[in-house]
Amino acid sequence: MKYLCEICKDDGRCKNNETSKEYDDFYSDYWDCVEYIEVSEGKQKGTTMLEWIQRSNTNEKYISSFCKWSKSVSNG
Repeated sequence: MKYLCEICKDDGRCKNNETSKEYDDFYSDYWDCVEYIEVSEGKQKGTTMLEWIQRSNTNEKYISSFCKWSKSVSNG
């Protein structure tokens, strides 16, 4: 079977698919594929984004590996 979208493997109903009636050249994006996958798996639309936001909202200050390395080799 040839899929219409390599991201979500849709059947033509994803809003990010150019053949969809709801496709918008300016507004359609990756999150349309995520919503299509959520619905096809029986999840509520938008749960992936909400879960991502909840994981992102931590009180811990993130320090990248590069910053840690940079501090370890600095003279100060």
